[in-house]
Amino acid sequence: MVENQDYTVDYTLGRIKILNEGILNSGVPIQVNFENNTLFNVQTKTFWGATFDHKVNKNLNVGGSLLHLTERPLTQKVNIGDEPISNTIWGLNSNYQNEMPALTRFVDAIPFIDTKETSQITAQGEFAHLIPGSPKGIKIDGSETTYIDDFESAQTTIDLRGLSNWQLASVPGNQPDLFPEASYNNDVVYGFNRAKLAWYIIDPIFYNNNSQTPQNIRDQKSITSDQRQRIVPILEVFPNTSLNSSQARNIAMFDLAYYPQERGPYNFDVDALPGISSGIDAGGNLVDPDTRWGGIMRPLQINNFEEQNIEFIQFWVMDPYLEDPNNQGGDLYFNLGNISEDILKDGRQAFENGIDPLTGLSSMDSTAWGLVPKVQPITEFFDNDPAARPLQDVGLDAMNDDLEKA
Repeated sequence: MVENQDYTVDYTLGRIKILNEGILNSGVPIQVNFENNTLFNVQTKTFWGATFDHKVNKNLNVGGSLLHLTERPLTQKVNIGDEPISNTIWGLNSNYQNEMPALTRFVDAIPFIDTKETSQITAQGEFAHLIPGSPKGIKIDGSETTYIDDFESAQTTIDLRGLSNWQLASVPGNQPDLFPEASYNNDVVYGFNRAKLAWYIIDPIFYNNNSQTPQNIRDQKSITSDQRQRIVPILEVFPNTSLNSSQARNIAMFDLAYYPQERGPYNFDVDALPGISSGIDAGGNLVDPDTRWGGIMRPLQINNFEEQNIEFIQFWVMDPYLEDPNNQGGDLYFNLGNISEDILKDGRQAFENGIDPLTGLSSMDSTAWGLVPKVQPITEFFDNDPAARPLQDVGLDAMNDDLEKA
C-alpha cells in the first residue's frame, strides 16, 4: 500500500488509519511492521568495581571483589522485559599451596614406584553473591514498578454521534411482533406506526452566556439547567479523567427527542387497521402510542465486527423520567447488520431534481408515495433554467401542492 493514498500514519500517536476501504472490505489480512525507537536512545549506565588480594603467608592468598552496575531508565514508564537494573555482586577467593613430604613417602611405598619429585597440594575456593536491585527512577511508593501495558491504544472507538451521518430509518424487517407493517411493499401502510423522532446536537453558544447567546435563553436559566438539555461536564460522567488545558470541558451530546403521540414522517394513518395500527384521535394524535416507534439509521464502514474485534456498543443515557418518577418509559433497540436503505419501501430511489423540464411528468413513474423518475438523474443539482425551478423544487415526492391534495 502507498502512504497518504491507501493509509496515513500519525507519527505522534503511532496510529495507522486505512483510507482504502476496498482493502478493508476484501478481508485480506493487513500486516504492519514497525520499530520501537526506544532501542536507539542513549541510556546512561554507571559501572564501578574494586578488588583486593592479601598474601597471608607464602602459602596462602586471600582476595575479594565488588562490582556494581546501575542503568538509568529512559522513561519512568518501564515496560516489562525492558527493566533497568541496579545490581551489586561481591565475592571472595582463596588459594592455598604447600609441599607434602608425607604424600611422597606414601607413593614410594607402592611396589615398583620410586619418585624423586616433591609432592604438593593446592586448594582453591571461590564464592560470589549477586544482590539484584532497581534504580530509584522506576520506584513508586518505594516499590519497583513495571508496566505490562498502558492500554492507551487498546480501545479503538467509532464515534456514532456525527449528526450528518444519521437519517430516517427504514422499518426494521424480520420482526413481525414489533413491526407488522414491514411486510407491506409500495403501500402507505408501511409508515402507519411511525412516530415523531428528532435528533440534534445543541450548539454550545446556548451555554456560553455571552452576546452570541439568544436573549430569551440568557434570561431564563431554567432552560439551560433543564435535565433534558443542560450541558454535561466530562468530570460528571468520568470523575477520574485528567483534562488538559486544550481539552473541552463538556461532552458533545447527541440528543434524541421522541414523541410517541405525534405523527412521524410519511405516516398517513387515519383509521385503525386491525393488526397493524390503532388510528388517530379527533385531535390528530396517534392512538395507542405504546405500539408506535421512531428510528434513525446510519452506515458503518466496518462490515465484519468479529474480524475487526468490535465487541460492544458503549452509550450513556440520561434518565428521561428523573423529574417524573411515576411515568413509564419505552424500549431502546440497536439493530446491527444489513439494514434496508429503502425508507419508503417501493424499490425505487427518489430525487428532488427528478423531473425532466423537457418532458415534465410524462418521464415520471408513480408509486404509493408519489412520483419517482424512471431514469436516474446524472447530477444531484437543479436545472439552471428558471422555468425548471417550479417543476423540480417540489420535494422528494415530486408533487406540488395541488397534486398532494389530490
